[in-house]
Formats: sequence, structure tokens, C-alpha cells
Amino acid sequence: IYHLLNYVEDEERSNKTHVVFKEEVPAFMIDGEWRENAPITFNDGTSEVIPDLFPVDVNTNYLSPGMRAGGLVMCVLVLLQALGFSAWTLKLARMSGPAS
Repeated sequence: IYHLLNYVEDEERSNKTHVVFKEEVPAFMIDGEWRENAPITFNDGTSEVIPDLFPVDVNTNYLSPGMRAGGLVMCVLVLLQALGFSAWTLKLARMSGPAS
């Protein structure tokens, strides 16, 4: 069994300085079917269901192609430097091997 919870203001227990909420079960699901128990109250105080969500404006903030290419070039340069300095370090380590 699933149930939908709705928290509404308890006008009997609320006063000017404190708001007390109470839990109502406006609908529940039995055997795959929703059955209404009480009217559902939304945030704006009405019981009208909004037909759909408001459209979302997605701003992906992608980099421009030039900035992306510049970043990739710098990444490749850093990787090549790391490989080059690793090879140089290994070469120096082999050249300064144990003295005989």
C-alpha cells in the first residue's frame, strides 16, 4: 500500500507567532489504483493540478571550440614533458650506476 502525504497548516494549534502543521493522507494506492481520501492542497492553497512542469532553461556553459582546443594542446604538452623528464631521469640514473 502506498499513500500520498500532504502537510497542511493546523489552524486550531497555530497562532500569530508559530505555525503548526498536521499530516493528512489525501490519497492512497491499493491494487495499483489511486483512491482519493481528501482533497489535495498544493503550495498556493488551491487544489488545481498544474498540467505540466514549467519549461527548464538549461545553460550548459560549454567552452568555445578555440578554448577547448587550447586546453587540449596544453594537456598534450604537459603529458609530453612528463614523459620526457621521466625518460631523462631514467637515463641519468642508469648512467650514474654503481661504481666498480
